[in-house]
Amino acid sequence: MVAEGDSVAKSSAGEPGDQAVPTSEKRAGKRWDAREMVIGLVITVVFDVGLSIAVFSVAKNMGASDLAAYLYSAIGPVLGMAAEFIRHRRIDIVGVVILAIIVLSVAVTVIGSDDPTVLLLKDSALTGGLGVLILASLTPLFRRPLMYYMGRKFGTDGTEAGATWWESLWQYPSFRHSQRMITGVWGIGYLAEAVAKVIWVLMLPFDTAYLLNQVVPLVITVALMGWTIWYANRTRRAGEQRAAAAAVRPE
Repeated sequence: MVAEGDSVAKSSAGEPGDQAVPTSEKRAGKRWDAREMVIGLVITVVFDVGLSIAVFSVAKNMGASDLAAYLYSAIGPVLGMAAEFIRHRRIDIVGVVILAIIVLSVAVTVIGSDDPTVLLLKDSALTGGLGVLILASLTPLFRRPLMYYMGRKFGTDGTEAGATWWESLWQYPSFRHSQRMITGVWGIGYLAEAVAKVIWVLMLPFDTAYLLNQVVPLVITVALMGWTIWYANRTRRAGEQRAAAAAVRPE
């Protein structure tokens, strides 16, 4: 989501009237370290996904049950969070979400069923619930779309000036439209992922379904981030063109 927030911040850079926003605040909202993003993605792939799959496979080969192997796989996101904490002295949200999904899935299964397949179905339920929540934020029940707040968190440098700059962009119609569009696409994306999970969990062997549950969400998230970057850049260029046209328009 880091890339999403930064790119959306750029989307209104060319909006007419943008010059009214102080330069220092613009700079604060556009700080984006590509190197940090790549390192963060590598940590996610290696620990949250790769190590989880490896531990699950080793545990299964050593005779562990599906339920036990699933529990052992939680070491991946735990170590990923530790690596993130050592680097930035903060807890990695991605790792927390993955770990929470594992813990909640296991807890529900222990209470209601001893079928390991239920674990994977709980992943689908949680993913679908997240999609519904994101889409619900587009309704009048929420002050602003959920992805707007994600952008404010990850698309600025965290300073008060950066947050003020981000909030000032809400006055522009194109920015509001872009936030709603991005929120809608992410919500639909998570709902589609949830449906796909249910299909392969019910139709494929547990090991295969588990592997897909680890890899596909990352692929979908990367795809959504890539689309968001493309869409935000297109919106930004359109804003710059409108600003240029307004500047040369005769009085």
